[in-house]
Amino acid sequence: MTFDWNITTESIVTFAVGAVAFSTYFLQKKDEKRKAAIIALSEIRQAESAISTLREKRGEIGDFTSVLPKSRWQENKHLFAAELDRDELDALNKFYQSCALVEEKISFVKKSKEIALEEKFRIHQKMRAEAYESAPPSTPPSFLISENYLRDSVIAQPNKPIADAIKYSETLSFVLNTTAGAKLKKMAESKIFLFRLFG
Repeated sequence: MTFDWNITTESIVTFAVGAVAFSTYFLQKKDEKRKAAIIALSEIRQAESAISTLREKRGEIGDFTSVLPKSRWQENKHLFAAELDRDELDALNKFYQSCALVEEKISFVKKSKEIALEEKFRIHQKMRAEAYESAPPSTPPSFLISENYLRDSVIAQPNKPIADAIKYSETLSFVLNTTAGAKLKKMAESKIFLFRLFG
């Protein structure tokens, strides 16, 4: 019986190539999941910190107030389906949805303040122009319309969106220290174990 070494060699090479391709694909997907977990943890930490501040200040919304301006959860959550159970995925989905609602209300308030300030500036400029036109030539500019009009006047804020932002923030449940958060942390650290395994 003649043994065909060519066929055996080809089979081994084919198997080796297939094994390398599969290993590469597996490691790439695992690394993709690791990066997605890191992003999710970063977003959650930022959002929980901002929500805590919002709760402490009872809805005081400044120019830089933000909870979660951008999120990649919808884009990446499918990567965690095998690691998280249904309740954990639901908790994370609800967290992100609540953050989006709070962010929407905050954005509305900030936009309203911006529009109000622009209108105030327009009125201020009109009042100054009218004062200059009607004032005697010897009247010093400081006695016309004070610049403090812009700085000291209270800018009205819409009460309903602020109340909604407070309500959503107070009913929102944090997830970082839950089992879902623990699993995300474990996935984010998975590359450490891959390095140990492969040297």
